[in-house]
Amino acid sequence: MTGRTLRLIDEIIAHAEQQGLTQKKLAQRAGISEAGLSRMKKRGSGQLEAIERLANAAGMHVVAQSYVSAAVAPGVAVDSTHQQSRRFRDKYRSLVFSNSNAPDTVYMRRALLAPRFPMLLDAALEFGLPTLENEWATLKIEASREVTRASASTDRILMTLRRGYEQASA
Repeated sequence: MTGRTLRLIDEIIAHAEQQGLTQKKLAQRAGISEAGLSRMKKRGSGQLEAIERLANAAGMHVVAQSYVSAAVAPGVAVDSTHQQSRRFRDKYRSLVFSNSNAPDTVYMRRALLAPRFPMLLDAALEFGLPTLENEWATLKIEASREVTRASASTDRILMTLRRGYEQASA
């Protein structure tokens, strides 16, 4: 499973949901079966043409950059190189000091629970704002003491980032 492709698919689905599209409707608009979309999500991979059709159906554009990167944003291409993909982990090693091989979700969740604007901006640029927002929504369901403590700050920062993304794509 490729993490970048899975994040890309997750970002497309999250954007579609923000537009009021269900996964079923997204798949229909893209000319892909629901089962096909489900397999793409489960495997974390799919043919570039199918991913492009999904993005277009969600009102997004996919921009491939070199052989090691791809970026997606509503109407805005964000450079996401292989070197940059390590920057967040390298810059914020202390988030997961005990396991440097922790999955991206662990880094995102730790950043969301210790909210600082520069750190969450870096996370949004690296992992995608919709992915970061989805992780936050998942954490909020758990309603732990850490989530309650970080909630006001994290909500405010994510709202500011969302506004910035919307202004950049307008």
